[in-house]
Amino acid sequence: MIFNIKEFEKKLIDKELNRKELANRIGIAPNTLSMKIDGNSDFKIKETIAIARELGLNDTEFMMLFFNKKLSLNESHEEESAAREAM
Repeated sequence: MIFNIKEFEKKLIDKELNRKELANRIGIAPNTLSMKIDGNSDFKIKETIAIARELGLNDTEFMMLFFNKKLSLNESHEEESAAREAM
């Protein structure tokens, strides 16, 4: 997972939150959130969903935050096709 720290910090500011407040809202320790943001630990799926909800992310923003990538419908279909061909 490629975490987009700049986008994350921007979203925190937009929601008038800091890392500690977000960590508390999603039910993890602030130092655990920092470790995950810094790439020292992986996010659990439920944590990414909780963060997306707290920050009000749409699908595209979610992808850009957690995967640092914006997927268009064509790209996702191309990736699906390539995965099927590889099988």
